[in-house]
Formats: sequence, C-alpha cells, structure tokens
Amino acid sequence: LAGVMTHFTDAGRDTASTAHEHDAFLSLMDRVGRLPRDCKLHVAATAATVRSTDYHHDLVRIGLGWAGWVPGDPAASRRLGLKPAVSWTSRVIHIHQLSAGDRVGYGGLWTAPRDTCIGLVPVGYADGLPPTAGATAGRPGARVHVVAPNGWQAEAPIVGAVSMDQIAIDLGPAGRSQGEDLTVTLIGASDDAGASLPEFASASGVSPHQLLVGIGHRVRRAYRDRPVDQPISAFAEAV
Repeated sequence: LAGVMTHFTDAGRDTASTAHEHDAFLSLMDRVGRLPRDCKLHVAATAATVRSTDYHHDLVRIGLGWAGWVPGDPAASRRLGLKPAVSWTSRVIHIHQLSAGDRVGYGGLWTAPRDTCIGLVPVGYADGLPPTAGATAGRPGARVHVVAPNGWQAEAPIVGAVSMDQIAIDLGPAGRSQGEDLTVTLIGASDDAGASLPEFASASGVSPHQLLVGIGHRVRRAYRDRPVDQPISAFAEAV
C-alpha cells in the first residue's frame, strides 16, 4: 500500500466541514490500524494546505496554487503573496458595425441593444474556451480586456454563441475608430490586464481548474522568467 488519500469538499470556504471531514479520515485510519512504514497519508490540496498544518500529513497536493490562486479564498491568495502565473491573450482580426436589434452568432443568442461594433477574435471552444463564456439574453457572460496601440482600453463582453474557432466581443460604438490592431486579454496576470483566472472561469460557469486544463494544443505557449536548466512544467503562459 503506497498511500491513502481523500479530498475535502470545500476547504477554501467551509472550515467546519473541512475539519469534520478530516476527523472522519483520522477515525478511519484509527480503525485500519497499522499501515506500511512507507505508506503516505495525504488529504490537502491548495486550499487545505494554506488553511492549517494539521492537514499536511506526509504530502500535500498543490493544484491551483502553482498558478497563483487559492480556490475559494482570494484573500488568502493575496495574503500569501501568490502571483498569477498564467495569462491568455489573442487579437482582433475583424471589426464589424452592427445596428441596434442585430443578432450575433449561431442561434442569434445576443441582440445588440444599440448601434455598436463587434470584434472577432480567433479563439473558440476548439481552443478550450468554455462554450458558456458568451453573453446571451439571460446570461451576462465573460469579459475580456482590449487595448489599442494608441492607449485606448475597454472591457468588452463576449457576446453570442462561442464558435469552434472564434468569439465576438462588443467593442462599443468607439470600437470602429480604433482599427483592428487590438490586443485582447482573456485571462490576465495582473489587476489592470483583464479578468483573473477565477473571475473568467466563474463568469463562464466553469471551475478555474477546468478552464486551465482545457486550453488546447493550438494555443501557443510562451514560457517566461524560466532558467534555461529548469524543466518546463505544464505551461506558464498561454498566448
């Protein structure tokens, strides 16, 4: 027997349930009795690891923590000085003028409430973007951060259905005058550069873990601040 482990249901938010589940695990270990000397006990992922050393046992499982976040506890992320390690950027490849009442995307799930400009971004569900990221009549959807070379910036909602290879973002009436050389940040690694990983995931109706592992092979990876003799982990930045 190499190890015995369990998962906590909500270590980031529910301290009482986490303590209760831990007590149940310890009670089970008492009933099991003697284990092999090299058998490892581990119960803590990122949230429980930072919650209490009582949960550390022989091993801990740092999951979302390596990306700079404590699940369910943004205050702990800041308190520990964790820094977001992942950003995901793209660009606008086309801008199209819409009139109020025009519908966008498959199924016409979003209707322009005013005259506006729509930017097309070459990222879709084939790249791991959640199909639920787009705003519809009954859901606000996720927002991206858009920057023009002249310094113009906007927080633009993803609107309509997420297609296989592209999304539409609402640039507003001012979008037309900015040209198409616009940088789009879907997941930002700083407070002034778009939604954080947890924020974008929440707005899309998925977990941060699901969003991270779903980023597809077509998305180019760029690794930064990595010593040349250090092995590459899963990814440090998706661009």
